[in-house]
Amino acid sequence: MPLVTGTLHDFNLQPLAGFRPEIVFTPSRAAVHNPRLFVTKPVPVVPSAAGTFSVELAATTVLRPEVWFSVSVRWLDPLGGYTPSDEIGWKVHVPPEGGNIADLAETEPTSQQTWIGPYPPPGGRTAYMWWIDTSSTPPVLKEWST
Repeated sequence: MPLVTGTLHDFNLQPLAGFRPEIVFTPSRAAVHNPRLFVTKPVPVVPSAAGTFSVELAATTVLRPEVWFSVSVRWLDPLGGYTPSDEIGWKVHVPPEGGNIADLAETEPTSQQTWIGPYPPPGGRTAYMWWIDTSSTPPVLKEWST
């Protein structure tokens, strides 16, 4: 099974070890891939004290119908009770080779990113994003705006 890896930190770049975090991967729907029937039971993972995690998940890119994982994170508050979870709104598609969650998460680009390819950036376009158009020789730097 593919291995999905990553590191969980707060915005102060600190791991949440003292707060006993839990990351939960929830499939978007039931699916099939011969001979298996997959159900939507969430898959929890507990990061290490340093915040690193790895979890084996089904490759969603080969399933029918289309499936992705939604990710949520919860941690203990200072009194030891769980806080409401962070419901992360990205779709995480897992290929057979697995990968780092930052590379697998379907997120919108920012204006600080550069798209490289022969065609304009796909959906989720951001105004003023840079695009290196490789369809011409030499490649041309363009400013992509919606």
